[in-house]
Amino acid sequence: MSKRHQVYPLTDDQIAFCEDNHNLVLSFLHKRGYSVDEFYTVVILDYVRACQIYLERKDLQEKTPFPVVAHMNMKRAISNHFVNENRKCRKAEGKIISIEQLLYSDDGDSSVREIPSDEIDILDGIVRDEEDKNLMENIGVRLTNRQSEILQAVLEGYKEREIYKQLNIGRKTYKAEFEEIKNVILNCMSA
Repeated sequence: MSKRHQVYPLTDDQIAFCEDNHNLVLSFLHKRGYSVDEFYTVVILDYVRACQIYLERKDLQEKTPFPVVAHMNMKRAISNHFVNENRKCRKAEGKIISIEQLLYSDDGDSSVREIPSDEIDILDGIVRDEEDKNLMENIGVRLTNRQSEILQAVLEGYKEREIYKQLNIGRKTYKAEFEEIKNVILNCMSA
């Protein structure tokens, strides 16, 4: 399953298969102690995708029983859900990553010290007033598309590894691009 599965409407056979095995969703949530009300919507799409993939791939049917495939997909859905929730916590909760912190940290990742917003008098790195908007526009004009994507992801709270995997680039490329972003920001701030 290295390639992404193309999502499309289910056939009648796939719908019947999903319905026949639906108890796997409920037993998965129950065995792992997750609330059905809260986590059903988290896992159901991955369960349906597992049904689709399983019925389309004869090699998978020969090697692996469907409950294993379904559990793997639902487990991944839960994991992704918590990764996304963690990312929101890193981004929100009144904590702000300033441009100065971004510039002087090693990698724009966990070494960045987050400052509670009530301790900051002037938000120097986040677009809050016209001066910051102009600075961000000047920075944006000088960055490549990839560099803009990296900067946006860092400001949204993504970790270094998440960014370079999401952009499908190597760690060294990420580091080089991040250094270039720092240089552009420094040049814009000194201008």
